[in-house]
Amino acid sequence: MCTVTFLPLSHSSFILTHNRDEHHTRSIALLPERNMVYETEIVFPKDEQGGGTWFASSKEFTLCLLNGGFEKHISSPPYKHSRGLVIVDFFRFNDVNTFKESYDFAGIEPFTLIIIQHSSQQIHQFIKDEKQIHYSLKDNMCHQIWSSTSLYTGEDINKRVQWFNEWKRNHSEFTQSDIIEFHKRKHDDVQQEGIMINRNAVLFTVSLTSVYKNEEGTVAMKYEDFLQHKKKELVI
Repeated sequence: MCTVTFLPLSHSSFILTHNRDEHHTRSIALLPERNMVYETEIVFPKDEQGGGTWFASSKEFTLCLLNGGFEKHISSPPYKHSRGLVIVDFFRFNDVNTFKESYDFAGIEPFTLIIIQHSSQQIHQFIKDEKQIHYSLKDNMCHQIWSSTSLYTGEDINKRVQWFNEWKRNHSEFTQSDIIEFHKRKHDDVQQEGIMINRNAVLFTVSLTSVYKNEEGTVAMKYEDFLQHKKKELVI
């Protein structure tokens, strides 16, 4: 459950930022580390409960996952495995087309997966509903915002689009620090909640992950754990 933004800075540079919203019963995740997965070095924070992650980067790819597909669904466990393992499993293929054709998406709870290929800056979107997988390419020079359908209503999602558009209008250029501040926006006197949420200490934003990929190919990840009040930065 989360909110994600994509900011293209050029045809070879971007910022992808992700708020992770979770239930209070979910265990605290591990801070991002370098890991060898299927002979590829990737950096990701780890969800100990499910064993996977919601955000990962390698030299070639950045991936993030949101809970839910096109619309809110009724969770019907047991499922084959945690959605967070889908990101880890991608690196078994390390290629979008092979992953799309060969991965077994059956038996996994609905999700939205974003894969950005660094070399082309192509944005690959996979939406898994309760029946099948839907694949599409997003415009890699268009600013994007996604919100989890398992947590936010259509009205909530549209409201976040409006906030994002307003934020863009107020910025002549985009920086990682600025978009991080947008993702940390809390409610004001008018809105009941902001991008960063706290619903009676039951559902709340537990962490933020942001990746800046520059034109030279360097990938810098910034991570903030709001529960442990810890920050970490890694260069890939």
